[in-house]
Amino acid sequence: MFSTVIDPSAARYGFAAQPQLPKNEMPEAEMPEEIVSRLIKVKLKLDGDLSRNISSFDATTFADEEAEKLVAESSAKNDINSPGVADIQSRCVCMMGRLFHAPESALGSCVGISCGGTSEAIMLAVVAMKKRWRNHRLATGRSPDRPNIIMSSATQVGWRKAARYFEIEEKLVYCTHERYTMDPTDAVAMVDENIIGICVILGTEYTGEYEDVKAVNDYLVKTASTVPIHVDAAIGAFVVPFVDPAFEWDFRLERVASINVSSHRYGFVSSCVDWVIWRSREYVPQELDFNNDFFDTNRASFTLNNSTSASHIVGQYYQLVRRGKKGYRTVMSFLTKMADSLSDCLEMLGFIIMSKKSGLGVPVVAFRLPPDQERHYDEFSVADQLRGRGWVVPAFNMAPHAANLKLLRVVVREDFTLDSCRQFLADIKHSVSVLDQLMPVRALVSKPTRKRTQVGGLGTGSREEHVLTTLRRMQGPSSGLSELIASKVAVSTVIRRPRSRSRFLTLAAVLRQSTSTSCQAMRTVSSAAGTTSLAACLHP
Repeated sequence: MFSTVIDPSAARYGFAAQPQLPKNEMPEAEMPEEIVSRLIKVKLKLDGDLSRNISSFDATTFADEEAEKLVAESSAKNDINSPGVADIQSRCVCMMGRLFHAPESALGSCVGISCGGTSEAIMLAVVAMKKRWRNHRLATGRSPDRPNIIMSSATQVGWRKAARYFEIEEKLVYCTHERYTMDPTDAVAMVDENIIGICVILGTEYTGEYEDVKAVNDYLVKTASTVPIHVDAAIGAFVVPFVDPAFEWDFRLERVASINVSSHRYGFVSSCVDWVIWRSREYVPQELDFNNDFFDTNRASFTLNNSTSASHIVGQYYQLVRRGKKGYRTVMSFLTKMADSLSDCLEMLGFIIMSKKSGLGVPVVAFRLPPDQERHYDEFSVADQLRGRGWVVPAFNMAPHAANLKLLRVVVREDFTLDSCRQFLADIKHSVSVLDQLMPVRALVSKPTRKRTQVGGLGTGSREEHVLTTLRRMQGPSSGLSELIASKVAVSTVIRRPRSRSRFLTLAAVLRQSTSTSCQAMRTVSSAAGTTSLAACLHP
């Protein structure tokens, strides 16, 4: 049964009451399409303004009208039984193969495939490396047990999934407080006879910095090692060729065997699509091929998903043809300059910049607060404040062995205009200013009260202790929110003191402006404090 609310506007649809969207069970009755569409749109609006969600590497928040039409028209096509789509996919693979300097002998028949996401592309590359290594071990009479792979601790979760699913030991090259990428010397030192390959990242998810593929390649060549390199270019593949064409990271290096690319990041495809491209056919073992003869289309397939929508393939081909190299070069150069300008401005505001400038990384700005023992808030608190002003900016800890470093990250995208940049800088300056004015919890409750004033059945001292105990139980991943709540609650316990009343009302007014504050958390803490004064001031 639907739970319903009366909605006067629903009368124009011929409905007396507007049903709520079901959560767990499929409804018995039908619903008008207009109402279903409207309710789902309202639900999705809770995600906020996409143009202000600068946390995601999904860099395409809008597309040409013609591109949207093509994608919509192709969504019903299945790529496995559409010869036209298969030909378009081959064209995309060859275009990207040439862009990544595939060897001359392979230009006419580049080996690659589209995937449903980065994890699938990574898994296909990993299983190809493992199979090739296993076949070589068996051919030489050696045991194929205990395969392992070398990677940076800054790799994305798809690599850990692939290692676990295919039973491959991970050998991690850890980041440090001074170095946020793989050290090539440390990586090559880990090579042994069970290594199936080395993963090198072209644009880490933490700081966007490029790892040194050429240095790893040169070490392997120098030591006569045949270990292949896979380049995780999910973020940087559509940036580097147009910003710094001389930078060597791709098939120009002889040990690079495969590359994965994410088109929904900086490839300007709105739907989720990734690609994995191999240097030549020899790097894809024959046993990974499966022939499909649906509808007279006899095609070799080596994907995890047998049938997918053709829309993402068509969308990629449209962008490659419409924008051309000049279009990509124009946009990527602009985004790089925008990221550099944003870095300079944040540095002027006192932040420490952790990302690289001048095209040495993707258009990402990673930054953190300067060390300060007296500061009572951190990067998570800043992220909470920005969320209250409509910005979605992630705060997180650095990779293992440098995890005590906290940072914020801004992904500079095509829709991040100069006006957006100015507004963001104004908002982050305001957020830090608000946090600077808030008293730390310890300063508010550390002094013992001379007289235990009875308010609501509890002494002031015991109430303060009860509040802090409740806060510790409620502590979540964002410490900034708890600090924000605790500051107001601690003041509310002394609300009857004339000197504290004005300060409390000022802080409560600030808190009302923060849409990221949990009302439920407020009610819980207010209840623990034994007073309703906090809730009354926050929600007059």
